Amino acid sequence: MANKLDKFGIKFWLASDVETRYFLNGFPYLCKDSTRPANQRLGDSVVMKLVEPYVGKGRNVTTDTFFTSLNLAKKLLQKNTSLVGTMNKARRDLLPSVRVQSAERFATTILKHEQATLTVYQGKPRKSVTLLRTMQPTVSIGSDRKRKPETFTCYNVTKVEVDVLDQMARQYTVKVIQGQHLLRLKCSPPEVCALKGSSVELNCSYTDPFTGTNTFKRMYWFTEERDGKPVDLSTDPQYEGRVSFTGAPGHVTLRITDLRESDSAVYNIMVEAEEPGGIFTRDTGVYLSVIDLQVQMHRDQYGHGPVLTYPELQVQVRGPDPYGRVYLTCQSSCLVPQHSSYIWYKTGEEIQSETSSSYNLKDFTREDSYSCALERHKDSPSLFVCVWGSSCNRVSHTDRKICAPKGSSVNISSNYNSYENITSKFWFSPALSLHWKNPILPEDLNEDSQFADRVQVFETERGRSTLRITDLRESDSAEYRFKFKTQSFEWTSSLPATTLTVTALQVRVTRILVNQSSTYADLECHGSCIPARGFSFTWFRNGETNSSWPETTFYKGWISLEEEISCAFRGHEQFPSPPVYAPKVPSVLVTSSGEILENSSVTLTCSSDANPEAKYAWYKKNGDQDVQPLSNTSQLVFSSFQSSDSGEYYCVAENVLGKRTSKLLFVDMKYKSMMVINAIRLALMAVIPIPLLLFSLWMSHCRKKATLSSTPEPNEPEGTAEIESDPDNISTSALNSIPAVKPQDIEEQETPV
Repeated sequence: MANKLDKFGIKFWLASDVETRYFLNGFPYLCKDSTRPANQRLGDSVVMKLVEPYVGKGRNVTTDTFFTSLNLAKKLLQKNTSLVGTMNKARRDLLPSVRVQSAERFATTILKHEQATLTVYQGKPRKSVTLLRTMQPTVSIGSDRKRKPETFTCYNVTKVEVDVLDQMARQYTVKVIQGQHLLRLKCSPPEVCALKGSSVELNCSYTDPFTGTNTFKRMYWFTEERDGKPVDLSTDPQYEGRVSFTGAPGHVTLRITDLRESDSAVYNIMVEAEEPGGIFTRDTGVYLSVIDLQVQMHRDQYGHGPVLTYPELQVQVRGPDPYGRVYLTCQSSCLVPQHSSYIWYKTGEEIQSETSSSYNLKDFTREDSYSCALERHKDSPSLFVCVWGSSCNRVSHTDRKICAPKGSSVNISSNYNSYENITSKFWFSPALSLHWKNPILPEDLNEDSQFADRVQVFETERGRSTLRITDLRESDSAEYRFKFKTQSFEWTSSLPATTLTVTALQVRVTRILVNQSSTYADLECHGSCIPARGFSFTWFRNGETNSSWPETTFYKGWISLEEEISCAFRGHEQFPSPPVYAPKVPSVLVTSSGEILENSSVTLTCSSDANPEAKYAWYKKNGDQDVQPLSNTSQLVFSSFQSSDSGEYYCVAENVLGKRTSKLLFVDMKYKSMMVINAIRLALMAVIPIPLLLFSLWMSHCRKKATLSSTPEPNEPEGTAEIESDPDNISTSALNSIPAVKPQDIEEQETPV
């Protein structure tokens, strides 16, 4: 065997214990097995023989790609035994889409079949791993950069037992081992799920398989190693003030409070024995998964998604007892913090008086359905259940949240049941209430003009309604609800339904290598929605595409300063992302209050079109190659311009894809002495009053002359006088200054002397 140390020898089928790595069962490979049925795979037959003594006891079996199959998983489940193992993508019982590489690295796809969960994880750019598990119905996704599913963590800590057994058989020839050896450890349960913010206790028992003792010099918990040595949790700053250790000989308990999502890990124990150099190690302890009620990501049956689902809350019904009482209990698939408050709902409406995890019913009917939720997580209620029969009134939306790309289609489903015959049923969105005739009376989505020719409602099975929206727009982002009516009942629950988010793509620059005229960049077509399996991408360069370019979410290549790069979902090229490009040649603008004079205010402004947005820097040309920027903003401001500030200026606009420099801008000050300016000001102040004084003296002289030279004629009308003066120089003020002739004066003039 090429991958074994020994190229020749007898091949054995082996099963080992995960706890101790000890040999449990095995038999040699004897080529053709006459006892194996003709229609049974060799791998299935081998596993069933190896685990035969251990089935029916709730154990788990870990297998590799040679053994794992859906048929094997089903057979083990029938014997109360779960399975976790990697699958060969060539298996005929896998969908063809599973064999397609995911477009995005660290993406996870989860498929369900009855009690089996298939997880496909794109851990490397060109390699994905497929894992089948029947141990647990939910799958947690890591919150770190790699977003590794916890199913793979579980597999990794249990997969090496046979290999280690192989090494032990080769190396360990005596009972007492100097240096490191294994500690027999048993943790119950081996996997723990807990909610963010709660507390948890991890319990394990241990013994030394060689000496049988359970008394040691020192013991501590760890999750990681540094420089090859385990890090004691009590000294880890991340856990400061949140961990405590208790226990007795043979038993140890780790308590963690105020749980965080980063606490998700495999918790192991390191033991130092009394004898010198005696150190016991164990690399599989208990796996803790900390979640924030949004842990599982999958696609719906039509390939749309991703869809976020939640840890399951379930209402357990017991009764009725001899007195006709029914007992309800709200149970969670995750560890719930102690003293948590609950909310109970009856046929969609909240029951105000109940806050405990148990609810005892005395009065109920066949029409009633019940649901529960945690007080802090009202948006994650359990499914409604009937307490008497199975035909109560209830509505349960399949998905809490759905995220879909702009331009695509989405299916939103709801399961429903009615105690009476339904008279009407429809989908609606509360966000459109302003368009309804009555804001409190929901209207069918089919009647809204915003969804004209884009909405379809169908039922694939009785009691399951599906709303399909095509040609998705960002304005379609809203909550969608299903309701029905009967002659005497109307479903009016205000519980959260399905929230749809429609987002567009963006091009994200992940890595760059810049030179003078171009940039080598790693680009990612990114959106808040992870694309569904089967979606591919189209990349554009200056609005044009090329069949030789990749159809994945990543694009690598040289990009010149003149090029613009964008992306879109293939088949939805009419909705491309905004392009990314280096800055265009910057334009510059000079702003001042007038001519640039000494001590005046001057502002230089630089602007450039760029995506991502450009950063700016201003420089003054002086021949220094290492000149420091005068300003790192788009404006260079001189509050008091001096002659030394005159010169040639330029700005630089730069983003991750490149940089551009503006043309030189010459800024010069007008050289006018302030002394000359002040002298002119004084001269004007002295000269301007002289003409005003001369004009005033002339006017005064004119008034006096007009008064002395006026003589009335006998035949002239009363009240008139002739003035010997130039008519053009007569002013209104001069006329008004002539005294009026009184009647008695005229009579005296007519009397002869």
